[in-house]
Amino acid sequence: MESSIYLIRGVNQKVVPALCLKDSNDYFIFAQLRQANQEDIFNTQDTKTMEKFNRGKPDREQIKIRKKYEVDTIYIGQPEGLNSKSVVMVKKLHKVSKSQLIKKIAEVDYDFVLKCKELIKQVKEIARLQKELQQLKRKLQLATINNEKYSHYEKRIGEVLKAIGYKSGKKRKNKPYENLREVPNKGYIKIYYGGR
Repeated sequence: MESSIYLIRGVNQKVVPALCLKDSNDYFIFAQLRQANQEDIFNTQDTKTMEKFNRGKPDREQIKIRKKYEVDTIYIGQPEGLNSKSVVMVKKLHKVSKSQLIKKIAEVDYDFVLKCKELIKQVKEIARLQKELQQLKRKLQLATINNEKYSHYEKRIGEVLKAIGYKSGKKRKNKPYENLREVPNKGYIKIYYGGR
């Protein structure tokens, strides 16, 4: 049953194709499929190949390279029985009973099921880290307002950003005097002696 693609009737009574990820006695867990677009197919390659393809092209002609936190689909190609190349959406899971299964339409390698399960774990972990990041940012904000030490929050925020795949570190300004009034170095300095 696992690694089979079925037409299923979801909660909203809509019939959708889905890949079986778990076969239990009482219920089944299915991940919904959708038609693959150019970006889905492009992102199956390794990063170097994708960067080489995009190099020198104007922004509008470049195909987006997804970051670690943006990946939520597995490309399965076009197995026999499907009308088009497809991807499995691991965020759209359906828990269905046997009566909600309509018919089997295709079969894929079990490797895809393992990849889906691995990606589901990764997506859940990233969601947990993003929630932690929001809480840490709130704590850091409160600590700065209350004039408390917050270096441990900054350190943890850096670790979480790295784990999620965001660019870590503060944006540094190129100005020489960051938190001070800047010394004027252009043009004439006007001196006002009071009066009107």
